[in-house]
Amino acid sequence: MPSVLAAILVAGALTGLADTVLTLAGSPDPGLVTYKLSYVFGPILLALVWAAPIGAVAAELCRRRTRRVAAVAAGFIQAVWAASLLVDGWRAGQSPFALIVLAGVLGIAAVAFTRLAVDAATWLATRAPAVRAGVTLAAAAALLCGVLAGTPRGTSGFGGGGGPCAGSRTASPRQSVLLITVDALRADVAREMRAYRRLADRGVAFTQHVTASPWTLPSVASLLTGRAPDDHGAGASLSSRSLVLRTPMRRDVPTLAGLLGTHGLRTHAVVTNPFLTARYGIDRGFCTFENVSMESEAARALGQTTLLRLARAFAAGWLPSDRAREIRARAERWLDRHGNRPFFLWLHFLDPHAPYGDRDGASTSLVLDLMAFQHAGATGTPFRGVALARAGEYRPGPEERRRIRALYREDVDSVDREVGALLDWMDARGLTPRTAIVLTADHGEEFWDHGGLEHGRTLYEEVLRVPLVVAAQGQKPATRGDLTTVLDVAPTLLALAGTDPHGLPGADLLDPRAAGTRVLPLGQTLFGEDWSGCRAASWKYARSESGEERVYDLDQDPGERRNVAALAPGWRTGSCPTRPKSGS
Repeated sequence: MPSVLAAILVAGALTGLADTVLTLAGSPDPGLVTYKLSYVFGPILLALVWAAPIGAVAAELCRRRTRRVAAVAAGFIQAVWAASLLVDGWRAGQSPFALIVLAGVLGIAAVAFTRLAVDAATWLATRAPAVRAGVTLAAAAALLCGVLAGTPRGTSGFGGGGGPCAGSRTASPRQSVLLITVDALRADVAREMRAYRRLADRGVAFTQHVTASPWTLPSVASLLTGRAPDDHGAGASLSSRSLVLRTPMRRDVPTLAGLLGTHGLRTHAVVTNPFLTARYGIDRGFCTFENVSMESEAARALGQTTLLRLARAFAAGWLPSDRAREIRARAERWLDRHGNRPFFLWLHFLDPHAPYGDRDGASTSLVLDLMAFQHAGATGTPFRGVALARAGEYRPGPEERRRIRALYREDVDSVDREVGALLDWMDARGLTPRTAIVLTADHGEEFWDHGGLEHGRTLYEEVLRVPLVVAAQGQKPATRGDLTTVLDVAPTLLALAGTDPHGLPGADLLDPRAAGTRVLPLGQTLFGEDWSGCRAASWKYARSESGEERVYDLDQDPGERRNVAALAPGWRTGSCPTRPKSGS
């Protein structure tokens, strides 16, 4: 007699292997061995998770009706697997004829898998106890090793932290700090947000605020350390094949969260974007850390598994989402528990980032977009054709460009509503009077200002100019048009909490005696040719890896239409570390 348990486990493993093949076929090469292993072993583990209880229930229900319990249990597991694929095909809009053909193929596969599971269980039952134990241990060890190899840092992609949680010394923070960053938010669009104007009405708005890099990882690392990209080290490419293979932040660079945590603030982050994870050191210094995007990306990566297919069909609302509403909900839950004592909470909203028009976050993937893997239906809504436009394979006309910009504005409006709702929630609970609130962005976004779309390729103002508004208790409303930079944010937040800036190169923007960053080093482009340079109040210098130079007089040419590098060699002197000497 075959072992019922063995038949159930083998049947589950077979469905997992089939799902593994589908997962590998439907996923791009991630360039990381750990991700590849998770594609292989993740579906098998998930299959065993659902197959074991379902098979056990089926076996128990039929135990008194038939002697072929193992076959019934294995067959029921295969039936569930086949049904999930049929439902997925139906939801994808397959024709009745295609569904009939698919049902026939799946029926044959289910019968074959069932027979194989029963035969394997029968063979195992006839072996000596030592052999059975050896086979069982070997299978368990292989699965365990595969899972561990695929997640070498546990669940650090989803979370992280481990910094000081209650302060290592007695301290009396001046006030709590809420840092809100919005991905890919242009400065001109931000000024139209109701939440921005609401904060500016009781704080200071900085209208000439620039960041150091045109994409997330190096820019956010500068925000969280007060250091330029060359100093914190995050974002340099480690592979010409994979965009995700990037250097992390240097471990010897102090972080804003670590300093605030040591000063007595409870620190926490609820962030989105696959680059804002423990892999790159972004969680360093935080007591606790959540990356919501990695949860939704994991659900998409394992989307061709039975559990996820059934969840999409019957419980889509239970699947993780990294949209603004989820970030706000998690922030409110955390503040409910920890808002009664001084805190530093960082929220990062992803919605305006391409793909544009992704209201639910369920149909698109930022990782796949970065890898230029989304082609079918890419130019519809949501608009996933950024990679195609980047490669020159898709050239939208004026009307299509207006549609794409409108989708982006809708994404910004979605964040605006949720940030406004969070501010209302804080007002109702009395948190606002004792919390300094800062709104900014990691970078801006191109919409054919200089012929391109998205960000990460150039150092033009549309990707480097970002919003910054600081609203703190007792602060008089004001608007400042002098140059401020991402390096000034960390010192400002430290001062708001009542701690020392620790020799950071930037300045406390609310201290009239402090001198801000006069020249900001620029660099770390993500796509195409590498560019570096520097930004000052009235000029910008940029140099490509091939030696092309660009100089713009921002007072006379704020749109950066006229490159004066050849006409004004005197501009090539100064403190920009990437500039050649005069006359070279």
